[in-house]
Amino acid sequence: MKKILFLSIFSFFFSQEILEVNVDAEQTGGSNCHRYYHTPDNINIGIPHSNITAINISWDSSGNICGGHCGSWNLVLEILNDDSDAVAGHYLGTSDPNGNCYQPGWSGSITLYPDFGTSTNTNLPVLYAWGVDLSSVYTSINWIEYTSAGCTDETACNYNPDAEEDDGSCAYTEDCEGVCGGDAAIDDCGVCNGENADTDDCGVCFGDNSSCTGCMDTAASNYDSDAILDAPSTCEYDDDYLHVPYQYPSIQSAINASYTGDIIYVSNGTYNEILNFTNKSIQLIGESENGVIINYSGTNDHFINFYNSNVIIENFNFTGFNYYGNSYMGIIYTHYDSGTHNEIIINNCKFYDNARTSNQIYARGMFYLSYSDITFNDVEIFNNSSTQFSGSSEQGSFIALNNSNLILNRTSITQNVVNNTSYQNTNMGGIIGGVRSNLILNHTLIEGNTVTGS
Repeated sequence: MKKILFLSIFSFFFSQEILEVNVDAEQTGGSNCHRYYHTPDNINIGIPHSNITAINISWDSSGNICGGHCGSWNLVLEILNDDSDAVAGHYLGTSDPNGNCYQPGWSGSITLYPDFGTSTNTNLPVLYAWGVDLSSVYTSINWIEYTSAGCTDETACNYNPDAEEDDGSCAYTEDCEGVCGGDAAIDDCGVCNGENADTDDCGVCFGDNSSCTGCMDTAASNYDSDAILDAPSTCEYDDDYLHVPYQYPSIQSAINASYTGDIIYVSNGTYNEILNFTNKSIQLIGESENGVIINYSGTNDHFINFYNSNVIIENFNFTGFNYYGNSYMGIIYTHYDSGTHNEIIINNCKFYDNARTSNQIYARGMFYLSYSDITFNDVEIFNNSSTQFSGSSEQGSFIALNNSNLILNRTSITQNVVNNTSYQNTNMGGIIGGVRSNLILNHTLIEGNTVTGS
């Protein structure tokens, strides 16, 4: 049963005073052994919450402990603010500090010191109690300590006629929510306390993002330099220009669709595929030197295949090739038919963490270049391995040339491994030059590589 008893208000210490209230909490939820209790929230005590400095509460667990044993029950006591958040609390466990079990009927009181901030609510603060494994709990607010200080300026919107001394809290304007001294403000969209939540990503009130959405591909003919939201479907390209992934989902699909002289531009990202440039005379350009990664994916015995090709490749990272089998395989494989030739330029690319293992009797190398003129400019080749355990000619090499010219400009070949266990091995090593082949090195570093085998 709720009881309200305002006994007295008396001076405590300077401007601190005590208001005795004696208000019991009532059960508001739960059942059986899990019950919730609240004091009423509509009792006006005439004291702003911001003036309250302490609240004394008491409890009595006169009900039986559910299950009849110690070690399971607990009681939570909290003082709530206007938003039902706890601003002070106390937790009661199953035993006292000496380990003695609290039995039914255990009771006590405690003074809590809540922080209500600047709340002007004058209703009695709410005491919330939650009992676990207790069939019943009795809790109440006994007294409230508060300060009689406040705003004594009659021109202030928070003037307190009962204040005996000024505490410097006077405010003279109300915010957009009508709170004296509040901080709620009209935002850029004219909404009180809206904090610009009604602006779109372009900063337009109640907008739909259309004002800053456009094609952000710099290679597109309708590139929008002012756009901050990309709309790939709106991009337009010249007839000899193909884009991955805006126009084509994969690099190979763009290669297949290309014609002589076309340029394929690839946005930064990781692409899981292998590349085949058969009968293609095109350029393949990555968005940035380190931004486009091609991770080997498939069952082919080579990563990049050139046949009758005239190709420029720029700004790519090739990695993840790991093939074992009976094959000529390698990272780059160029081949020919009578009368065909490959012209290949590779700029600003990296080849790393790739591995080949072959038992093909005529296997060549990690890079097998046949009937090709190929130039590497600013290329890095590192942490790759080539293993050969059968074969006869040109096997086990890292780079094998046949009727080819290889020019290495500002290229580094480091920390690679060639391992050859072929019983017929007569040609093995890092770079093997076959008939009518030339190797030209300009400002090129080759170090830290290992060749092993018999």
